[in-house]
Amino acid sequence: MLLRTALAVTLFASAHQVRASEADAASLCRGDAFRLCMSEIPDRERIIACMQRRKAELSPGCRTVFNAPKHPAAVETAHR
Repeated sequence: MLLRTALAVTLFASAHQVRASEADAASLCRGDAFRLCMSEIPDRERIIACMQRRKAELSPGCRTVFNAPKHPAAVETAHR
């Protein structure tokens, strides 16, 4: 279950790319995903929606992931 949860959080970051690598983005948001959106794990889309709803509660590092301009490929992936 822990591996599945970690995978979901990592996949979540792939839809919200910043200049840092996806692993860095996942690292920035992992704690927030567990703290704020645990009930949505492992559903990537629900994690993203939850974190967007609770954006004001995100840590400063994770907030940068959500405030960063998205690459066109990331937006396409998020809408599939």
